[in-house]
Amino acid sequence: MTLLLPPLLDLSPAQREVLALPFEESHLVTGSPGAGKTITAIYRAAALHRSGRPTVMLMYSKVLSAYTRAAVAQIGAADIATTYHKWLHAFWQKHYRRSPPKLDRYDIDWMACLKKIISDPPVMEQRPYLVVDEGQDMPADFYLALGALSSSVTVFADENQRIGPRQSTLREIVAALGTKPPVALPRTVRNSRPVRDLADHFCPGGSSTDLLPDGPAPRLIRVPHKADVADHLLLHEKQHPNETIGVVSHRSRDLFYYHHQLNYRTINPLQGYVSGRSAGTLSDPAFNGPGIKLITWQSVKGLEFDSVVVPELQTVPGDVASDSMGMNLYVLVTRARRHLTFMYSGVGEPALVDALPKHLLDLSQYRP
Repeated sequence: MTLLLPPLLDLSPAQREVLALPFEESHLVTGSPGAGKTITAIYRAAALHRSGRPTVMLMYSKVLSAYTRAAVAQIGAADIATTYHKWLHAFWQKHYRRSPPKLDRYDIDWMACLKKIISDPPVMEQRPYLVVDEGQDMPADFYLALGALSSSVTVFADENQRIGPRQSTLREIVAALGTKPPVALPRTVRNSRPVRDLADHFCPGGSSTDLLPDGPAPRLIRVPHKADVADHLLLHEKQHPNETIGVVSHRSRDLFYYHHQLNYRTINPLQGYVSGRSAGTLSDPAFNGPGIKLITWQSVKGLEFDSVVVPELQTVPGDVASDSMGMNLYVLVTRARRHLTFMYSGVGEPALVDALPKHLLDLSQYRP
């Protein structure tokens, strides 16, 4: 699964304006899913890179990083894209001969990093240009540290896609980097109109969907048993062999189950990614080509698929009416270009299913 970059001349006027923003200043660029933030970020990073100054494009997720590297390779700059964890560890080892300070096993202590950078500045021939994609995924203190390292940080973010407790609002990013007011990219066409209408239910206030392409309404399906989900996926792939099909599960263990059920039965190579050291067969974040891609809610941010299937809704915990659940569903829905299916197994109607806007769904295969 590769993000195909449009030719530079095909970018919208708003995207080209972002590329032309002053190199020696920090900027915040916003936009909803489908606005072309990642494509614009790639071209912005490539333009900075061609100036001859060290340039790094940072993001949170390994999957998004692999997805972006494949796209950046199309314009000859694949080495500039990485995760912020990997980049910071390499930077800290190079300049301080140790690992960066941490709050716990996974979380960087960004305030300790900032204090170290200020008290013992790293020796650099040139300060890097930094580009951050899905910038709402990083904590506000992250931007204080970046601002101490570089006077040129370009951040692409959508605060409606914040799905973790240590992430940033647009206001926090502006305050940390001292940028001017955000530059907004207008919505472009990624999703079909029915998919976008459902997304707007979870995050109202978007622009009109009247000009978006039509498509099938998102479906809700109940199956008697978990194994029936695999049969549904195999049938969908048979009917759409040239599509990318994202299977986005809340629990990683369900993805291992589906991998076991689907392996050697699919038309295209079966691919998947689960973060962690015990991922085994689901450890490669570099998705490519059509076919079924297994991934968690946590890792799907920034990706897009022709079809998205969200199974096992009965396993999703939490308050279905909370803002965080709404943001999670907004992110999930907007990953689908055309086909979107929600599924659950067993008897009874889970709370999350009960809360879905049924008037926006195709219920022709739904038997509660």
